[in-house]
Amino acid sequence: AWPDADLAGDKLYSSKSTSGRFLELIGNDGRSMPLHWATHKQGSSSTSTPEAETVSLSDCVKLDAIAIQAFFSVCLERPVRLRAMEDNTTCLGNVGKGYSQAMRYLARTQRTSLGFLNEVFDGDLQDEDIGECVLQYAPSGEHKGDFFTKDSLTADDFSQQLRRLGICQGFKEFERGECNNRAQTPCSVAARLAAAEPKEEPMGPGSVDTSNLI
Repeated sequence: AWPDADLAGDKLYSSKSTSGRFLELIGNDGRSMPLHWATHKQGSSSTSTPEAETVSLSDCVKLDAIAIQAFFSVCLERPVRLRAMEDNTTCLGNVGKGYSQAMRYLARTQRTSLGFLNEVFDGDLQDEDIGECVLQYAPSGEHKGDFFTKDSLTADDFSQQLRRLGICQGFKEFERGECNNRAQTPCSVAARLAAAEPKEEPMGPGSVDTSNLI
């Protein structure tokens, strides 16, 4: 799981931050498959980057990551490791302690508990049947969640993120797909679907319609 956040990214209507996350399934050989991604505005204004990152991590764990981990542990009939990649060292330290004097207001303003995150990654909420939960540092330059929270990516950064996420091989392929999508009007799609439907042959003289018979 790759949770990320900006700071006060919603500059037009409020000072709230944006949470983003990207989840993928990675095998032992390093191959991966995208599973889920999401982005949304946080419920309250964050006053620092560590706060925004902590809220994003909590949303990722509670809304998606734990459920997806449990699902795959049932499907594969074995424990599945949940690895959350975080690029903010202050957030990592606070989750490791389970408390932050500087952000003791989180439970009231953000409905986020550092104690909960500590229990998920270091405490009582670890489940051997489902799999361990690991919180790990990832440099910002390699973080896959940046794509969902940053609006200032250069063309090269955008192309690199597309390849990193496994969405397409680069910007040109992405642009080609966008052009194809724009060329498909609702009328053209409806006509193509209609042409693909099997044609009913007219009934000949003396034939009996048996479609309504029981």
